[in-house]
Amino acid sequence: AWHVEDHNLFSLNYLHAGAPKTWYGVPAESSNAFEAALHDDVYKMSADTPTLRAAELVARKNTMFAPSAVVRHGGKAFRTTQNAGEFV
Repeated sequence: AWHVEDHNLFSLNYLHAGAPKTWYGVPAESSNAFEAALHDDVYKMSADTPTLRAAELVARKNTMFAPSAVVRHGGKAFRTTQNAGEFV
């Protein structure tokens, strides 16, 4: 689920055991594309709703959507796989 960490801080996660975990991330320079994807594709807001409102919504809740939505809006999305015993 896409989300923003508390106080916009970085995150560090360790996978102790179990199946590999897939992580997706969007770099800061693609934040406008991320917010446009939220606004247009996820929350399906009307054109007169400010994009900032979409960013405020994701800060308060976990949101799931395909990384390809960010790419469709001109942004970049990256993927990595975390295995047991690794930090991300």
